[in-house]
Amino acid sequence: MSEPMVVKGDFSLHREASSRKVLFYGTDWCPICEKTRTYFKARKVDYDELNPEKDEQVMSKYLLTESKGYPVIIIGNTMIYGFNLDAVESALKENGLI
Repeated sequence: MSEPMVVKGDFSLHREASSRKVLFYGTDWCPICEKTRTYFKARKVDYDELNPEKDEQVMSKYLLTESKGYPVIIIGNTMIYGFNLDAVESALKENGLI
């Protein structure tokens, strides 16, 4: 994927397995997913990571994002394809998380 995209909408379907405001679809082998984890830990952001490669139900929800890569980050009503620092920080601020 070349440019990260940002989409606003109702992503409550993705939250069925998580009560946290921040979640992302990622894998163990993805370097951008590791960057995402490192960023959230450094900022002390409480998040859930869902790995589509380890759970069929997670995979079916990941496919609904129509993404062709990882990570897919969901913060409140914002879905971010890839790691876009400006978009992530904006969504975290919008949701009172930083």
